[in-house]
Amino acid sequence: RLVKKAVTEKNGTIYMKGIASPGWDLKDTIDTDEGLRVLSIGKAALPMLDGFIETLNGLWKGCSMKGLALSPYDIPQNSRLKGVEYLRGNHPVPGHSDIQNVQRTIDFLESGSEEETLVILLSGGASSLTFSPVDGLEPELKSDIIRDLLLKGAQIGELNTVRSHLSKIKAGGLLEYVRSASVISLVLSDVMGDDPALIGSGPTVRRNIERKDVIEILERYDIGADKVESVSDLDKTRRPCPVIHVSNLLIGNNQTAAKELARIVRRLGYRPFVDPSKYSGEARETGPLLLRRARIATAGEGCNCLIQGGETTVTVLGDGKGGRNLELALSMYGDLTEDEEIITLATDGVDGISDAAGAHAKGNDGGSELVDTFLGRSDSEGFFGRFGGLIETGATHNNLGDLFLYINHRT
Repeated sequence: RLVKKAVTEKNGTIYMKGIASPGWDLKDTIDTDEGLRVLSIGKAALPMLDGFIETLNGLWKGCSMKGLALSPYDIPQNSRLKGVEYLRGNHPVPGHSDIQNVQRTIDFLESGSEEETLVILLSGGASSLTFSPVDGLEPELKSDIIRDLLLKGAQIGELNTVRSHLSKIKAGGLLEYVRSASVISLVLSDVMGDDPALIGSGPTVRRNIERKDVIEILERYDIGADKVESVSDLDKTRRPCPVIHVSNLLIGNNQTAAKELARIVRRLGYRPFVDPSKYSGEARETGPLLLRRARIATAGEGCNCLIQGGETTVTVLGDGKGGRNLELALSMYGDLTEDEEIITLATDGVDGISDAAGAHAKGNDGGSELVDTFLGRSDSEGFFGRFGGLIETGATHNNLGDLFLYINHRT
């Protein structure tokens, strides 16, 4: 729906528009006499591509177009389109097949021509899917570094900084392989603050990353002296980037998801307030702060429901199973009263290594005396699986960050 909202066609011209946000372009156009090459990468790759092609409608047949989709999910038969090649990758930790997928993507880009416009449909998850270690770096070593950072609670910006430095095509590196004269990216942001250089590790945003900044991140999370030394020894040189027209348009973000949730709960009779600020930090520490703020926001007559977006991190302490949304909910669980209700949710439908998207909890649901025990072994999924409250949606084929919903039934 967001792609369809952003793309229109009239009198042989395709018009594209984005959300006004610092660092982003607002609009661009494509003459339909030109050929189109479409590359869709990320958790939302399949519906974004379907939406783009459906928007062009009959234009698809009259326009020279080739496409490639790279997704972490199986490809539904009804999504297979003539002229589009489909590749499946791995997330959140990449594997050897992803190296082959990236090489196929590079081949796809290099087979283009100046007469074509390249449209890139980008969404969260692209960082893992575009696994392309720089020369001199063993793939297993890069995977180990990213896995260690994930387990130790590194923030998405830190993860993508390291990923970009160790990659051929991130941080604008993808542009080095483009043969089209014009590149237009339509982007769904899962990054708080919507920094275009961080979403999918910015494949179309040229970014110079200092080696010392990467080393500082690795040392801060105690990744290991041998891995730090391997990164320090890398001789990373970049290919010259061709002179091409590049536009990056933001078409959806975390606030988009929060506003849609507000529309839904308003229809159900609640009076929501959407907090524009974004929560962050260690999940177990952030939860009690969120609960306190939500109570203050809903204490008056104006609203009885608070919605806020954000993204926390989890430092894994034990051998349990869970994710940042489940742990966020668990950290609030013991303090909920019988008049309070919360939902924490990953909009992509997958919360960390859990099979759930998040959790739903009410006061007096039972099990409060065991909260600390389950938190202590990072087993938030185990807790909600035992006492109820797991939200299991399966993959949503979208990715707009996380959401927190609080309802105060007293007001």
